[in-house]
Amino acid sequence: MNRRDFVAQGSAFMGLVRDGTNSFIRDTLSNTGSLYPAAKPRFESITEHVGLYRDVVNVGVVRSGTKTLLIDSGEASILDATDLRLGSIDRVLYTHYHRDQCSGAPRFNGVPVYVPASEAPLFTKATEFWQSADVILDHRYTFRPEIMVLRESVAIDRELRDGEVIHWEGIAIRVVATPGHTDGSLSYFVEVDGKTIAFTGDLIYSPGQIWEFYSLQKRFPGMDDDYWGVGGASLSLLDSIKLVLAHKPTILVPSHGEVIHNPENALTLLHYQLDQVMRS
Repeated sequence: MNRRDFVAQGSAFMGLVRDGTNSFIRDTLSNTGSLYPAAKPRFESITEHVGLYRDVVNVGVVRSGTKTLLIDSGEASILDATDLRLGSIDRVLYTHYHRDQCSGAPRFNGVPVYVPASEAPLFTKATEFWQSADVILDHRYTFRPEIMVLRESVAIDRELRDGEVIHWEGIAIRVVATPGHTDGSLSYFVEVDGKTIAFTGDLIYSPGQIWEFYSLQKRFPGMDDDYWGVGGASLSLLDSIKLVLAHKPTILVPSHGEVIHNPENALTLLHYQLDQVMRS
């Protein structure tokens, strides 16, 4: 490989991952205006009934009357935000098992917790996971779920699967499997206020970018060990991007990053960037 090709490939990767400075990405960030936006208030209203609360992740807040449904929770600092007038938190839906999404789950005593069905054991048996961690992490080379598992087990009330529709207080929430960042990742499409608002976990960070690349490590078809599968989950992520595009969301709310008001452009650019990186 000559120097020019090496630099070109490096530029493509920097454009894909958050904080990249590729000009192609910078020029597309029309929804934020800057790669480094000023500090935002903790709560942001998106529509009349939907907003986000900034914890270690963006927590989706769906309100109806005196009840509130959350999508992910971060450390559950929203429970301490008395100024929001949330009423009663009626249930919590999680997009995936990573600890930044759900470390506050134990604080929701008595609140129904819904999780991806395929990742349910990483919630309900997290304690057992860590008790056998030495064996799992040192000797199971085909092990994809990694050390972002919860520190302790939590009870769940429902396992969610692709295609389900949750009817909550007159609001329809469609469950869509969007693997890539994790094998069991789900996105939630909320139909409310005349819009389709998609909470997509870590599928996307901003137009053309993902939060981090490490979680895409997975063996490619035909490989024996995950250790060598750098970017293997990108195949699933590319399919998930196309699936989200097919659902034609009005607004995207990623777990990290800003609300995206141009989903088609943002996702199309991400598909292009990720495909270019993997081809390199």
